[in-house]
Amino acid sequence: MKFFKVLSNRLLKLFTLKEEKFKEFFNDKSVAIIGNAQSLFDYELGDEIDSHDIVIRMNSGMIQKSISQGSKTTIWASSFPLKENVVNNEFNPKYIFWITPKLSVKPLYSISFHKKMFMLPFNVWEELFKNLDETRPTTGLSIIYFLLEHCSPKNVDLYGFDFFETKSFYLEKIRTDTPHNFSKEKEYVLSLMKKHKNLQLREK
Repeated sequence: MKFFKVLSNRLLKLFTLKEEKFKEFFNDKSVAIIGNAQSLFDYELGDEIDSHDIVIRMNSGMIQKSISQGSKTTIWASSFPLKENVVNNEFNPKYIFWITPKLSVKPLYSISFHKKMFMLPFNVWEELFKNLDETRPTTGLSIIYFLLEHCSPKNVDLYGFDFFETKSFYLEKIRTDTPHNFSKEKEYVLSLMKKHKNLQLREK
């Protein structure tokens, strides 16, 4: 079953967006990446979020409070296998950005769904993996890295990123059974902010 799923996803990848087309979409655009930290709800930045050309939401970060999260979604990015109808109903994105290289966890979405999907190239994921001393990057950091190091956005603003000082708002507690290194990711994002002046943490 696992072999069939991986094989099917390899074939379905033929229907996904080409890298250059997806990258060009970000050219000179303002981008908001919405993290899922509970602390996001301490702020009322929804209108500011919606003012961006592109708003990226991730994983199970459905909109619960638009005054804090905004109401706009341009791209749904994920490493988490939400059902296709849930993505369409909750996010209704223009594009889907699939992050994890593990094809065994990716659902067998429809061909029409794949036609608006871009899958993070393995070489990009591997670059970031090595930059983190071979710890697995989160969905959020993978998006940030791809945009700053491989695209040309006008600016990238981060909301709902506190590097797991608070839990993800849709979970009961902070995960401890995780392959990610949150302190290392915080350090890496801060280094990206020094390198790329168009990257900002907006709640701070």
